[in-house]
Amino acid sequence: MARAFDSRYRRAYRQGEVGKKIRLLRRLKGWTQAELAEHMGCARITINLWEKNRSIPKDKNLKKLAQIFGISVEALFYPG
Repeated sequence: MARAFDSRYRRAYRQGEVGKKIRLLRRLKGWTQAELAEHMGCARITINLWEKNRSIPKDKNLKKLAQIFGISVEALFYPG
């Protein structure tokens, strides 16, 4: 990631926006954490940790989340 992008991501993460956005998008699809984990190819606890902002999704996971939800990676950083 570019430096400016990385800076915005870290700020959004600290403010809890990334986790909130993942939870919102997951719920809009009507999926459980387990269902999103299945689509992502990861454990349900990983989704839980992301949503609670206790873990940061790696770049490859951000890209996969964006693809699954049909949004840009940048859109994961903003509320709503």
